Amino acid sequence: KELYKRTVRLVGGSYDWQNQKQLSFYEKNLSFIKVLFDNIIPPLNFVFNAFKDNRLENINAKIKVCWVMFCVRYISAWEIIRLKLGGVSAR
Repeated sequence: KELYKRTVRLVGGSYDWQNQKQLSFYEKNLSFIKVLFDNIIPPLNFVFNAFKDNRLENINAKIKVCWVMFCVRYISAWEIIRLKLGGVSAR
């Protein structure tokens, strides 16, 4: 729950900061699409690196770390869409 709140707060702050810039309509939408796709595409490099990392001692720990990363990415994508559709950021 704390991770969810923190992710939503960070995405909201980033979204608000991006909207304060004096960008054209085209630039704002291009930035939105880029950030959205960055969050929707699964973090495969992260998964490969997590499974090669010796600090994570067993397969269960590696799966948990990867699961958290996936959750954060998709929470971010959902929050970006919500804000773009007129939602208010939770900062």
